[in-house]
This record gives sequence, structure tokens and C-alpha cells, in this order.
Amino acid sequence: MKNIFLVIRRFSGFLLFLFLQAVALWFLFTYNKFHRAKGLGVANEVTGWFNARYNTMEDFFSDERRK
Repeated sequence: MKNIFLVIRRFSGFLLFLFLQAVALWFLFTYNKFHRAKGLGVANEVTGWFNARYNTMEDFFSDERRK
């Protein structure tokens, strides 16, 4: 438990920066229609990429079981 507090204390500036970045992006994507559309498009592409990789891996393992 002591180590967790030491890590938080050591990286408090960086953690604050990440938190403020997340809040800024949330405001940007929530209140701006153009950026919301772009953000959803990027999220869709990333999700599709992960889904394709997962399906490829799932197909590989299901083919191995059939043999």
C-alpha cells in the first residue's frame, strides 16, 4: 500500500496531466459536432481493426481444434 502512494506521489504531475487531457478531450468530443463525428469514425476504425485481429486468432485456434 505504501508503494502505491509513493508511485502516485512521484508521478502526480504526469497523472494530473493525463486527467486534464482526458477532460479536455471529453469537452471537445461532447460539445463539437465535427470533432464528435471524427472521434467516432476513428473509434470505429480502431474497433474494426481489433475485431479483425480477434477473428483471425479465433479462426486459427478453431482450425487447430478440428484437426
